[in-house]
Amino acid sequence: MAAIFDPRDAPSEAREQDDPTYAEIESLYRNSPVGLSFVDRNLRYLRVNQALADMNGCSIEEMVGRSYRDLSPETADAAEPFLHELMGRETPIRNLEVRSRPPSDPTAEHVYLLSMDVVRDETGEVIGHVSAIQDVTELRRAEETAAQRLKELELLYAHSTVGLCFMDANLDVIHINHLFAKLSHRPIAEQVGMNVEELLPVDLRRQLVPQLLHVARSGTSSATLEIRGRPPSGGPGDCTWLAQTFPERSADGKVSGIITVLQDITSLAQGRREIEAERDRLVEAQHVARLGSWEWDLIGGEVWWSSELYEIFDESHTYAPSYEGFFERVRPADRQKVREQLEHAVADKGSRWMTFRIVRSDGSERVLFTAARLERNESGIPARLIGTCQDVTEFESADAAGKNSDSL
Repeated sequence: MAAIFDPRDAPSEAREQDDPTYAEIESLYRNSPVGLSFVDRNLRYLRVNQALADMNGCSIEEMVGRSYRDLSPETADAAEPFLHELMGRETPIRNLEVRSRPPSDPTAEHVYLLSMDVVRDETGEVIGHVSAIQDVTELRRAEETAAQRLKELELLYAHSTVGLCFMDANLDVIHINHLFAKLSHRPIAEQVGMNVEELLPVDLRRQLVPQLLHVARSGTSSATLEIRGRPPSGGPGDCTWLAQTFPERSADGKVSGIITVLQDITSLAQGRREIEAERDRLVEAQHVARLGSWEWDLIGGEVWWSSELYEIFDESHTYAPSYEGFFERVRPADRQKVREQLEHAVADKGSRWMTFRIVRSDGSERVLFTAARLERNESGIPARLIGTCQDVTEFESADAAGKNSDSL
């Protein structure tokens, strides 16, 4: 190696003024954020900069003239053979990763990148080595964290039960999982880099792409969108998806990407439509039969009525049903009997049906037939009564309507 300069020479103002190389090296030692040193063949520090002194938790003056063993006696036995081996190499060492516990932080292992090169005098004799050492502990931790998050992301994409797609602000696919990729007949590898508009089925594209473009422009997450359309396979029936989109922002706040979550809820939607149809049929049947349903929460005290029951009692749907409010509508002559039968039902005693009369707000009387079923909670305590109430006025004769029926 060619001699650069001999750090053993004492600095002088004249040399610094006359030798630009010397001035350049002085500036490098003063300002470099990397630890720099010149070490003789006995591992004695002849020159160090402030960055290296900080790594060792001491001053420059405390390091110069002292050996590695003087500064780190507890690690010298292990480190000295390694350092001598490195210094014995003829070729430079570049960015060798080493791990050590520095004196400035002895409880934690740090990661360093070490570069070394031999220094010779004018006769070619090796007089020592120059080294540069950089503490990359935080960088390695960040890399390990990023690698762990990437692994977690890969697992999420691989095992998620919903379709996932990450695209840039132009809607070009960056990452996609197998469930989202099923929307297209292309392999996943081919879909990466393609515009998502080319991959989505027609109905899904028509409804989802405007939402994606809005997120890209506004930088705000979208509301959940329910989309119904033809399946990618072209099979019979429609598919139903739930779609949500979220923006990813760069350091400057601009939208750099969009995350899309797509869930196939076809079976759930079909079940919901069947339930809604069944509910509509039940409501219609209740209306035809003049039959309403009710629930009484025995613990919380709340009372619920079906729509038809509001009609039977001639109340608007803004009316809040209650236990005492119900008795206000019961004809006074029947109240005691109704209370007793409800108490028997709660106690799970006797039959759970009865006939009674109510007086509606217009003064008209109606004859009602009600049946109830008791439900208990896990502790066996009565929790609620569930029942039906039918308007049987038209089936009662004028004489029977005037009697206090106790078919209990």
